[in-house]
Amino acid sequence: MKEAGDSATLRFIRKNSAPGSRVVYDYILRQVIQGKHDGLYATGGVAVGVALVGEPFVTGWTSRGAAAFAKRDGLHVIEDLGPKELTRR
Repeated sequence: MKEAGDSATLRFIRKNSAPGSRVVYDYILRQVIQGKHDGLYATGGVAVGVALVGEPFVTGWTSRGAAAFAKRDGLHVIEDLGPKELTRR
């Protein structure tokens, strides 16, 4: 999804959710978009696979960038788990 689509989705959630609601979402790391897959479980294969079916990853974020993006659309990050934390859980 391109950044404009991401933004529209977050705005929709903010406008249509009850007070106190929470949303959980995942995002692609910027380094994956840049073709840097070291230390990231299976991202190289997944990136190739989605591109082969016509849905390549086009937007990638750093942790700080993802939080700023959410804030810009009226949301705030409670927790942002990196690859190691996600694997551990």
